[in-house]
Amino acid sequence: DWYGNRNETAGGGGGLFVSGGTVTLGVNGGNNDDLKISSNGTETGNLATLTPGVSWDYYENIRGGPAVQTEGGSLTIYSGNYEAQQGSGILVKNGNVEIYDGSFVGLDAKRLSDGNLIAGAAASYGFKMYGGTVTIWGGSFGSRDEEGSGAFVTWAPSGNGTTPEDNRAVANIYGGRFDVGGTTGFAVHRNALVTFDPGGLGSDDSGTNDDILVSGIWTGLTLELRTNGTNYTGDMRGSEVIINGGTFVGKGGPNRKTNVNGVWIGESASTMTISGGIFQTYLDDNSKAFSNNLSWRWQNVLGEGATAYNRNNNALSATALINAERYVIVRSS
Repeated sequence: DWYGNRNETAGGGGGLFVSGGTVTLGVNGGNNDDLKISSNGTETGNLATLTPGVSWDYYENIRGGPAVQTEGGSLTIYSGNYEAQQGSGILVKNGNVEIYDGSFVGLDAKRLSDGNLIAGAAASYGFKMYGGTVTIWGGSFGSRDEEGSGAFVTWAPSGNGTTPEDNRAVANIYGGRFDVGGTTGFAVHRNALVTFDPGGLGSDDSGTNDDILVSGIWTGLTLELRTNGTNYTGDMRGSEVIINGGTFVGKGGPNRKTNVNGVWIGESASTMTISGGIFQTYLDDNSKAFSNNLSWRWQNVLGEGATAYNRNNNALSATALINAERYVIVRSS
């Protein structure tokens, strides 16, 4: 257990690695400044790609790596600062993780040859997940002041010999801020179950939409195409996203003033069920609360007893396309 007054800095292969047992970081209700784990190495190798023809190119780490990485066991984080200069703030590859507070920042020190940031599963995030179970009650993920994204969730590939069901990533988001200065606040890839539920007790709990903020320069929340990235042997399933509340914002920026969305939906094999929440974009130019090229309508996504309203508090028709408004609030009866 690390309770504070520790400043662990790794210049080589990352920070803290958990592969079994039970580990506790920080103090319940403690000060995040009391504990810091960081990886400061930034050296990378040659350019590589996850799959030819897909734009998820990346540079393999030689130094650096995630500030915290789990591949098994149980990890509880109550507080602290976790930051990587070339890697993710926390990388979960199986295991059980509970996060109550803390600051998690991941960055990519190097851009691609065209000047763009590394994207998708190849990029570094405040919180990145390949399988396992994570429950987040609070904390901040990603940086508002630097380019980079907040979270990326996908499964553990079937190449490890278990079934797609065993490899599913489960992320329960009961609180936290994924408010970033980069492209996306929170990205969901393949074979994941992600629940946004303020307070964590169901859609009728005492939590509010302010408890969860998902915000990015281009998009707040994305449902990524499951066919992007490495094609593993086996069933590459879509994901399931349940939203009982929270605030999802596409905020735009100096270099992004159009096509900014609160939620971007790209994968037809994935599902989304919405029983509460606020969805909006701050821009007017070809930007929407939802961007969806799949012709989804409100009847396809609303949970039982839920109704979507526009900025003027007018109820939206169940047969209306979900991508027709710049501001939407969903409430359950």
